[in-house]
Amino acid sequence: MQYSDLTYLAVPLPEDVLKAKGYGDFHLANAIIDRRLASDRTPDAIKKRLELEKMILEQLPREYPYSEEEALKALREAVGDVSVEEFMICGSTTGSIGSM
Repeated sequence: MQYSDLTYLAVPLPEDVLKAKGYGDFHLANAIIDRRLASDRTPDAIKKRLELEKMILEQLPREYPYSEEEALKALREAVGDVSVEEFMICGSTTGSIGSM
């Protein structure tokens, strides 16, 4: 990757990749990206963006310091009675929680 490649971050991600990433399903997002990268029909600008996204997806799991169980426990200690369902709804609106 070159510094100039970062300009491709302005290219929007395809909706299917964005949804998989938003749901925290990084494995699925990577599979979709691989399929799109292998396709001759994918424009070069999108391919560059997808290559960058693969790098981001590789780093993302390292950015979460707590497991879902630890995060729920910390939230309950800070806020009080929070159900798993409420916790998952909160995570789904931010795109930061996978599945428990």
